[in-house]
Amino acid sequence: MSYLQLNNILTPNQFGFREKYSTYRPMAIVKIIYPLSKAIDKNMFTLGVFIDLSKAFDTIDHKILLEKLAAYGIRGTAHERICSYLNCRKQYVQIASSKSELTTIIACGVPQGSVLGPLLFLLYIS
Repeated sequence: MSYLQLNNILTPNQFGFREKYSTYRPMAIVKIIYPLSKAIDKNMFTLGVFIDLSKAFDTIDHKILLEKLAAYGIRGTAHERICSYLNCRKQYVQIASSKSELTTIIACGVPQGSVLGPLLFLLYIS
């Protein structure tokens, strides 16, 4: 994380999944509302496009993610470890005492419920 911050890799406009940033605090809303209000005051047309990325963590292509990490300067041992972390993982879903079958993830998705998963998602969408 310190490498990403030091090299300004994550955009300051990304509020989810980041320490001291929040989608619940007014920061994200103010970033949207303020410029829209100024535009409306100037009788300019305004438009907002909001996208809900349903199951977004499941759609991340490993090959593209690893290429982006290399482009961000994450290479060598760190890159190899992330590749190993993503490669042929197994997962299941549990609700109360009911568990699904164990499934191997081959080429897409990042682990949910992990510390690294949200960070890899942010790097993927940057």
